Amino acid sequence: MKVELMLDVRDLRTIEAQAEAAEAAGADAVVTAEGYSDALLAAMLAARATRRASVATGIVVAFPRSPMATAIASWNLQDYSQGRFELGLGSQVKGHVQRRFSTEWVPPVPRMREYVLALRAIFECWEHGGPLNFSGKHYSFSLMSPELRPRPLGYPPIPISVAAVNPFMLRMAAELCDGVRLHHFVSRRFLTDVIRKDLERGLMASGRSWHDIDISGGALIGIGRDEVEVRRVREDLRRRVGFYGSTRTYAGSLEIYGWQDLAAKLHECSISNRWQEMPGLVPDEVLDEFAIVGTYAEAGKTIVERLGGIVNRVTLTLPLSSPADTDAAAGLIAEIKQRSSRLAAPTQPG
Repeated sequence: MKVELMLDVRDLRTIEAQAEAAEAAGADAVVTAEGYSDALLAAMLAARATRRASVATGIVVAFPRSPMATAIASWNLQDYSQGRFELGLGSQVKGHVQRRFSTEWVPPVPRMREYVLALRAIFECWEHGGPLNFSGKHYSFSLMSPELRPRPLGYPPIPISVAAVNPFMLRMAAELCDGVRLHHFVSRRFLTDVIRKDLERGLMASGRSWHDIDISGGALIGIGRDEVEVRRVREDLRRRVGFYGSTRTYAGSLEIYGWQDLAAKLHECSISNRWQEMPGLVPDEVLDEFAIVGTYAEAGKTIVERLGGIVNRVTLTLPLSSPADTDAAAGLIAEIKQRSSRLAAPTQPG
């Protein structure tokens, strides 16, 4: 199981120091997210500060960007990082696409499939020459002037992963992509009973195996230095469970337990702007299904037990502001790798 560390992108001036510390702690990859900052810009800063770790976006919001714009930035990052860049894409939800990005909303799975195929066509054109000729329902590319064609890089193709929640996106990602980024609001039961089956369908449709795809994420994880900090982190994750549970997109994660009444109450709080009431609606029983919480000494065992056998990349958010933080992260990363190395590989689909 590889371990990737999520960087805090709220202050771009800290990205390089965080990335350097993450690599020193033994992280296999550093990940930048979109929200406060541009994930691709933050990834460039992370690439500058690292030499070994992969640099991944988790995720770039795809649809407000033309695939060509995403391809250009990705090519720059692959060149600058000397082949260490991994592009993670996400569709975002309808409200954000329409109202935050002012972009047309269409069914996201067919559009994302085209997006990935268009990127690969562009990358193929740049690396191996020949005309650019991609035509689909949502995207068409047929012009690549010699003056604007980037030089070939000579590195392996840029891995493309897609964030997936619903069954159709999960199947598409398993069928077509190099990786799938699972949402954090996932329980072990939902991971094994729902997500694994959808991924297997996608793998079977394309004749691929579990070895052909990286699967990352899949849990809300909170780590504390001591019990006081663990209690604080636990309550923060209770808030996040309430927030995610209020969204109809993630209702299935609660419904498989028969907690649809809770999902309805949380959703009602969201539409009536009563966000502060949500944590109080989330009992310990629900929190413990979705959150992994513990000290650095405790969490490694639970993480591997919860995610092992399906997920092969775990994503952690840890403080990286001091040598003590780096040492603590290094110990946890080493334990996760050691424990996960004993796990059997997933059974092949079919």
